[in-house]
Amino acid sequence: DFDEYAEEYDRILNKNLSFFSKDDSYFCKYKINLIKKYSSQKPNRILEFGAGIGRNIPFIKDVFPQSEIYAYDVSNKSLDYLESKYSYAKVMREFKGQNDFFDLVFCSVVYHHIPVCERLVTTENIYKSMKKGGEFFVFEHNPLNPVTRKLVERCPYDEDAVLLWPSEMKKMAVLCGFSSFKLRYYLYFPPSLRISMLERFFYMLPFGGQYMLMAKKS
Repeated sequence: DFDEYAEEYDRILNKNLSFFSKDDSYFCKYKINLIKKYSSQKPNRILEFGAGIGRNIPFIKDVFPQSEIYAYDVSNKSLDYLESKYSYAKVMREFKGQNDFFDLVFCSVVYHHIPVCERLVTTENIYKSMKKGGEFFVFEHNPLNPVTRKLVERCPYDEDAVLLWPSEMKKMAVLCGFSSFKLRYYLYFPPSLRISMLERFFYMLPFGGQYMLMAKKS
């Protein structure tokens, strides 16, 4: 229940990840820059599915200033916080798969919190909500990375987490009708090592802390 953590989310996250980067926005910027790098369109409507308290929202706004930004989450308390801080984001408190509406949908480390039995239905609803040719970006923890697994184990709001492999995510997406996949791994090196710019040469090696799976609605 993320309502319990809405007020302390930033503090807990920073405590858990400060060893990797002291800049608490580093991870948000990294993901949004990956979306910018791999997106082939100028989306009119963007949805962050599982937006939480909105940590990614201002960076999406910076990269896609002309886009309408929507935010959905199951935690109403988190959405209250997001709505009060980012008035330009359109908060959605229900998600029933609005047909052919979004040009781009992204989920930032959300799927490992969705009960396994609900993941396929969730993906189907996301697919329905997107326009033809729309892009779907999923960012998730890499189960193959031992540091990632350790961080998940000790994080209080990850008690319910069930990590999923890229192959599982891709299989669900295929079943729902997605195609044209791109898989990239990232977060190999802390930015303090000053070699993080080399990560682009390692994107295909399955050892990064997280992965990105991109797909398109056929």
